[in-house]
Amino acid sequence: AYINMGFSLQSKETVKSSGSTEREEESLGDISTSKPAVESPLDESSGYYYGDYVDFKVPWKLRVDYGWSYSKPLKEKSFTHTIRLSGDISLTPKWKIGGNTGYDFSTKKLSTTNISIHRDLHCWEMRFTIVPFGNRKSYSFTINAKTAILRDLKYDKQRSWYDNF
Repeated sequence: AYINMGFSLQSKETVKSSGSTEREEESLGDISTSKPAVESPLDESSGYYYGDYVDFKVPWKLRVDYGWSYSKPLKEKSFTHTIRLSGDISLTPKWKIGGNTGYDFSTKKLSTTNISIHRDLHCWEMRFTIVPFGNRKSYSFTINAKTAILRDLKYDKQRSWYDNF
């Protein structure tokens, strides 16, 4: 027998006519007048910083999952009882931090945890992922071209969890 349930929370977003998402703009009174008339596409702070004011409507997502199971294959019975958290936050339009972790209440241990940092470099992208503790402790760093035709043009550096043994 088992039961799994979960829910997601995320910041408000609106869908543009082209299908991509955009943060929902709300009236900020006098603060909205301090926003620059022309935003530079190279200025990564243009989406969240207006002069002396910080826009706290930063895109984010959070997912929480709970699982419980019971099994009795012969004479021995076993329970699992876990909670899992995952999510990400876009610090600026070009920087995103994400991760996931969990806790097993039966064994009283954290599950594999990973943290990733992603940076959009216009035609390139950079990603750093780390599993900071446990048996699967590892990291990877990648810079690659975004276009499909140049997908083999990349730099990879990694330390596999196999190296821990």
